[in-house]
Amino acid sequence: MCPATVSVDVGRSPWLMTVNEPALGRCPRCDREIPATYLLIEYETEEGLASFAECPGCGEVVAPSRSD
Repeated sequence: MCPATVSVDVGRSPWLMTVNEPALGRCPRCDREIPATYLLIEYETEEGLASFAECPGCGEVVAPSRSD
């Protein structure tokens, strides 16, 4: 019998987040800041980098709004 493999996602654990964690932007639905640890995918477009992340406030997958 093979030993079981356990996978744990600690990237979103609140006690592991740092104070100076960079933000991806704000949620277009609930306006909450989205930390970089919530990034799901980042990709290049003709206009530059784009991304999707899970909002820690509403739980939706969104394209964070950047103010830059």
